[in-house]
Amino acid sequence: MRVVYTTGLDELTPYHDHAAEFVSAAFAPRSGINPLSAESTPARNITEGVFASAVEGARTPLPDGIAAQLPAALFLSHLLLALYGVYDDSAEQARTRRLLDRGLALVKLALPLARLPLLRKSLAELLALVGEVRP
Repeated sequence: MRVVYTTGLDELTPYHDHAAEFVSAAFAPRSGINPLSAESTPARNITEGVFASAVEGARTPLPDGIAAQLPAALFLSHLLLALYGVYDDSAEQARTRRLLDRGLALVKLALPLARLPLLRKSLAELLALVGEVRP
């Protein structure tokens, strides 16, 4: 997952100086470049597919229900990280990269808990809730 997130940030870096203008256009609910719009479905599907490949390639597989819902949540976290990066004025968006490191550390702690029956249902509910953000 680190490779997916880092690559995404690296691809956005050359556009950092102009990213705020892009974000203002992308936030418009009816904008075709809104990442949650119907017009953005193909790009969203590609990004979620990359996250799905990362989930499928994990050394220790996740329960099927969790693995199926996780890519959509990871896509949304990618959007939030990119948004944070737009407003990060630290050198080379160092704060954004620290946020990524800390977030991935939390994921590394949380995902093994998905294998515990007691916590699996709660995590599945959380992922379903996050999935409601998608169109």
